Amino acid sequence: MLCKSVVVLNQDFPPFRDIFGSNAIFRKYSSTIDINTGMDGATNTDYGPTNAAPEERVAYERNYHKTTAGMISNRLKDGGAMEMSRFLMKYRNLDYIFVHELQPLLFA
Repeated sequence: MLCKSVVVLNQDFPPFRDIFGSNAIFRKYSSTIDINTGMDGATNTDYGPTNAAPEERVAYERNYHKTTAGMISNRLKDGGAMEMSRFLMKYRNLDYIFVHELQPLLFA
């Protein structure tokens, strides 16, 4: 992200949303985290309707990934990668984290 790359993250992993804010692209992907509890488990992503045949499901998944590719392309064109890089440099550096997150805990 600091290298001004577009980042696509799993939206089912809550810490990603807290850390990177709205500058990253969040998409649903399967994971080994249970999104309901945040603990070990499984979250399976099914593309398309639940009653879709396996061949149809492949087409739905292909369209899902094409949409993701389009989002990446748009982010590259509109400068979103630069915004993410600036956001990380400003709000995710050691000084900022210490002053805004750790110092209040130490001196509260």
